[in-house]
Order: sequence, then structure tokens, then C-alpha cells
Amino acid sequence: MKRTKPPERPLNEFTETRHERNEKILRSTKASNDPKLDGEAYAKTMAEVERGVLKGPFESLEEILLDDIALVPRHGIWEQHGGATEASCRCIDDMLVGEQNGTVGTVSSHRPTDPDGLVAQVGAVRRRYPKLKLLGWPCDLEKAYKQVPQDPRQIKWTIIVIWSPLAMKPVFLMAPCQLFGGKSPPLNFARYPAWLCECASTLFALPITHCVDDVIGIEPASLALAGNIAFKLLCEATG
Repeated sequence: MKRTKPPERPLNEFTETRHERNEKILRSTKASNDPKLDGEAYAKTMAEVERGVLKGPFESLEEILLDDIALVPRHGIWEQHGGATEASCRCIDDMLVGEQNGTVGTVSSHRPTDPDGLVAQVGAVRRRYPKLKLLGWPCDLEKAYKQVPQDPRQIKWTIIVIWSPLAMKPVFLMAPCQLFGGKSPPLNFARYPAWLCECASTLFALPITHCVDDVIGIEPASLALAGNIAFKLLCEATG
């Protein structure tokens, strides 16, 4: 959808005030009252390093060899969705505190599949196949979020700082990928599943939509397995 939202502040103002902001963020990066959460957040961060979507950890900013560095504080939160019986940790990169979000403007907006959209999708397939049993299938593109790169010129403005329960001090990481907590990453990422849905609809006549990283297929039951496999093969072929 075309919807322009201009940035709240100029970029030069953000960069000029980065030193005081970095110092404030560093002072606030310390152990929380939940050692287990700190450990889970750091372990998840190191798993992202192993996957290649983060680089580090660095013990000082001088090791990063970039100018005009601005920090993003990372912390963990407990969350429990759906039928989960135990809470899990999610890492949040707080670009509101880091003030990166105020410099971001967008010229479009993502409209995810909502209940009305899902009803319309089911209705369209039902009208095409009025007598056949229908079947739905989901496909979660969870790990794909961090595969979408950010502008290499902007990496210096999103240097992550997180408390290390191993080193007992803040450590730093470079992020060449989209980060949770940013204003534009959900929109940047949504272009990819939207493109995949368009390709799959064109190539395989699949009636699918997506809600950010959740792809939803509704088909006649006799075709659903083939459609699900076709979509997964498309994901594999496109990386």
C-alpha cells in the first residue's frame, strides 16, 4: 500500500548526538534481575553468530574498525505463544532507545492477511471448487527474517551491545541483517514472502497469501500436499 511516513528527525542530528547516547546505552547495559533470561539471550545471540547473521562478539568498539558508530541495546524477553507450555526467550534490538527508528521514513505499508482476508481467500477457493473438501496448510518462514540484508552503509549505525554473562561486561556485534525492533525491517522483510506468493501463484496456480512470515495455503484436499511441496521447493530453489 502507498503510505508515506516521513522520518521524525534528520540523520545528521542523530549522528551528531551519538556519543552521549552511546555512553548512556553503555551505562545501562548490565546484568538484569533474571540471570536465566540473560543467559538465554546471550546464547541466542551466539547462535546467530554461528549462522553468520551477526559478526562478533567484540570486546571494544575499536575492534570493529568503523567510524560514526551508533549503538543498539539488545535484551531478552520471555514470551509464550499459542499452545506452548513453557516460555521462550526472544531477543529485542531496541532501536527506540537507540533512536535509529526516529531517522527512518517509509513510502509504503504492508497489509498482512487478517481474518477478513483469510475468509475471502477460503471463499474464493470454495467458489472455484464448490463440491470438494478443502484443506489449509501453513509455512513459517521464521529463519528467513535474518537472511534479508540491510544496507551495508548503515551497519555502523546499528552496532548491537548486549550484556555477556560469560565476560561479565557489555560486548558488541555487527549486524549485516534486518533487526527485530527496527521501524522498517518488518516492511523490508515482507517484500520477500509477498514476492514468493506472487511467484508461486503464477508458476503453480497456488491460492496462497501471507501474514508477514506465515504463508497460508487453502486448496482442495487432493491438491494440498502437492501445493505445499511445490512452495517449499520454490523456497529451496530461491535460497
